[in-house]
This record gives sequence, structure tokens and C-alpha cells, in this order.
Amino acid sequence: MKSKRIKSTVLGYGLAVACVAMATWLHLLVRPLVGPSVPFITYFPGVFVCALLTGFGPTLLAVALSALAAAYWLITPSLSLRVEESGAWIGLLLYCLFG
Repeated sequence: MKSKRIKSTVLGYGLAVACVAMATWLHLLVRPLVGPSVPFITYFPGVFVCALLTGFGPTLLAVALSALAAAYWLITPSLSLRVEESGAWIGLLLYCLFG
């Protein structure tokens, strides 16, 4: 019984990581069409799917990982966790609160 619960937990957190990876890949794919002004547009559905299929813990992980991924790859300066613009900070904060 305990191993089934551990397997379920691992699958839930694995799904959270997979949702964030897929949302990041999708955003990088459509970025030429939507531009840099909407860095979280693909993360909302990913977090929603994660919340629907897993639970509270994996969903929190998905929000945290997607915020880090957006800060690193999508918010300028790219390939850095440094967020310089105040608007980007506000967007990141609001995403973490309501994502």
C-alpha cells in the first residue's frame, strides 16, 4: 500500500515537471507569433492541467518551476534569472500568486 502511494506521488510530481517542460517548449515555439509581452500565456493551461490531474503539492511545484522557466528563458534578459523591469517583476509576482 505504501509503495502505491509513493508511486502516485512520484507520478504527480513528474507530471508537474512534464507540464512545465511542455508549456515552455510550446511558448518557445509560438513566441515569434505572440511576441515577448505574454511570457505566461502557455503556463496557465499547463498549471491548470496539473491541478486537475494531481494535487496541491505538484501544482505548487508547477507554478514555481514555470515562474523560474519564464524568468530564465522568456523574460529579458534571456538566459538569466535576473529580472530587471518593474513590469516583469509585477507580472511574475502576480503569476506566482494567482497561477
